[in-house]
Amino acid sequence: MKIIKNNSLFVLMFVVIIGMTLTSLSSWFFYTTKEKMVLEEYHKEINEYSDALYRDMLTNLESLHALSILFHEEASFDPKRFAYEAQTMLNRHPNTASFMWIPYTNHQKKREYFGVKYIEPLVNNEKKLGLNFASEPVYFDAFKKAINTGKAQLSASKIFVQNNIEKREFIMILPVYTLASLMVSNEKKNLKGFVLASYFPDALFSTASLDDEYDGIEIKIVDETILGNDKVLKVHHVNKKGTAHKTIKYNKKIPEVLGRQWTLVTTPSKSYIENKRDMLPLIILIFGIGFTAFLTIYIYSIVRRSRIIENIVEKKTKALSQANRDLKKFSRTDALTGISNRGFFDEFFKKELSHAVRNKSLLSLILIDIDHFKLYNDTYGHVKGDECLKKVAATLKGLVRRPHDLVARYGGEEFVLLLPNTENSQYMAEKCRKAIEDLQIAHGSSQNSSVVTISAGVYTIFPSKETSCELIIKTADKALYKAKEKGRNQVVQSSDDT
Repeated sequence: MKIIKNNSLFVLMFVVIIGMTLTSLSSWFFYTTKEKMVLEEYHKEINEYSDALYRDMLTNLESLHALSILFHEEASFDPKRFAYEAQTMLNRHPNTASFMWIPYTNHQKKREYFGVKYIEPLVNNEKKLGLNFASEPVYFDAFKKAINTGKAQLSASKIFVQNNIEKREFIMILPVYTLASLMVSNEKKNLKGFVLASYFPDALFSTASLDDEYDGIEIKIVDETILGNDKVLKVHHVNKKGTAHKTIKYNKKIPEVLGRQWTLVTTPSKSYIENKRDMLPLIILIFGIGFTAFLTIYIYSIVRRSRIIENIVEKKTKALSQANRDLKKFSRTDALTGISNRGFFDEFFKKELSHAVRNKSLLSLILIDIDHFKLYNDTYGHVKGDECLKKVAATLKGLVRRPHDLVARYGGEEFVLLLPNTENSQYMAEKCRKAIEDLQIAHGSSQNSSVVTISAGVYTIFPSKETSCELIIKTADKALYKAKEKGRNQVVQSSDDT
């Protein structure tokens, strides 16, 4: 029963462990799969924004090239045409703050001078007319690179104050050469001047269309070309929704544009990631736990019912076993005296005889008869007679203490003692006789004593295969008969010729 109980507990534990393991693995699989999809979507969105910025910068460069055509012509330049064309470009490219023209004068000995001659729009930019960009190291470096390479350059950003408001600005510089030099080489002597476009980061890196799509993502646009701490050009969405995610970050480099290397440093908020996920992993987890709990309860109910049935069967089996033991005990026990009966003696005698033959050991049998018991019954009645038999049986049983010794009621007032491997059987018989006499059970009708006495016949033998139970009993009975002939209340040891 204990083994079954332990096995049932093991099965329940196994079901719970396997169920929870499969549930956890399934939920984790769908969770990580969805997270991977979320990250891929997140990276895709940032990559698309990076590509859009790069395309915008190329478009802005094309506007400069289109405007530079005005200055390739050898004819005199018309300022009104510049204003018209520049305004047209501004309408097409609203992220451009202004267009400027700076003529180039080659000063051999004097310091370089890059002064603004034309600017569009003029409103709010009056102070820039005549401004010498060579006075600003940030801009001057970009001009020198444009002159040396003959290609467009983009300056680093510079903070200036306009209408009492600090603004960050950088300029795109395109060198313009004479029309004839375009077929030969862009030498410094053929340089006519520069077409400039100025940009504010907020306008150039426009994120107005990203408010919904990128809500919850902090995007920093960083100029990696700058040596120093002032690298951040713009920050989009300083995580308005929740705390920034601690483990998920993504940096995307925008392809190099005119000597500038910009990087998108992005960090999503926790809520952004969570909102992209769905409820499937949680549903699987809840369903798995529920199913495991249901299965466990169902198995437990079956096990519990089995235990109840097993307990009933066990109780019935124990009751039946006890009944069988009682029946067997009654079948081998004398009902009156409580010692072994004749049937059990016969069975036990056969086994011990075989054992003695096999081991070539002694086997002793004492046959006992209560003297003048019929007269005792006639005198005192059968109730007293039964009491007398009980006392004699109890006394004889108390004298036999070895496990393989047996005391049995042989019939009526006769008793038998079977003593395997016993040499002093006559002494044992005498001990029995003396013990019965010492009981001092009054026997007024006895012809040889005033108390109840017994006579005993003893036979001890090394039995052989030819020796039978009947022979041993018959020989002991002859010795008993001889003890009675001698006057009763005595023991006679039988010999083979008795």
